[in-house]
Amino acid sequence: LDTTDQLGKTADRLGVTTQELQTLRFAAEQSGVATNTFDMALQRFTRRTSEAAMGTGEAKAALEELGIVLKNNDGTMRDTSDLLEDVADALAGTQSQSDRVRLAFKLFDSEGVRMVNMLQDGSENLKTLQKDFENSGGVLRDEFIDSVQDTNDELNKTGLIIRGNFSKALEHALPIITSSAKWVADLALVLGTAAATHPSL
Repeated sequence: LDTTDQLGKTADRLGVTTQELQTLRFAAEQSGVATNTFDMALQRFTRRTSEAAMGTGEAKAALEELGIVLKNNDGTMRDTSDLLEDVADALAGTQSQSDRVRLAFKLFDSEGVRMVNMLQDGSENLKTLQKDFENSGGVLRDEFIDSVQDTNDELNKTGLIIRGNFSKALEHALPIITSSAKWVADLALVLGTAAATHPSL
């Protein structure tokens, strides 16, 4: 439940669909990029492309060098997954590996070096890996993810209610518990003293 819930929330945060995130994660893993590393790289890529579209940020010059178009004809920001495919093609066309690493670092920060492995063979390779995962039947449906998110949220709320009310009950019981513990300690002391004084007991 927690894993699926986080999948939905992460997709929302990164601005991609849950299917795109699942298939991209698979492509990343097949390229030797861990899921957490990929998620962080995509998060930074999303932020940096948004900044570049506003004419600022560390990725602006790198995106211009790669010839990446950030906006649609109507002026809206292009989808993150589409931009990632364009970056893959641009990196594949870059002759120098050192240039790929340099540009990837600007786009993905410290995760850029690992992302080169995933993207350097171009968008077609990326799409092939994604399609392999789709064909495997491993993609979770949006309806299931939405249902899990609702269920997990309700369970979390129920857990908070239970813990809160238990804490209130415990607050009133604490004096009794403390008194009982003291009584047991005193009894143990008396019995211990008696046993030491009268070994035959």
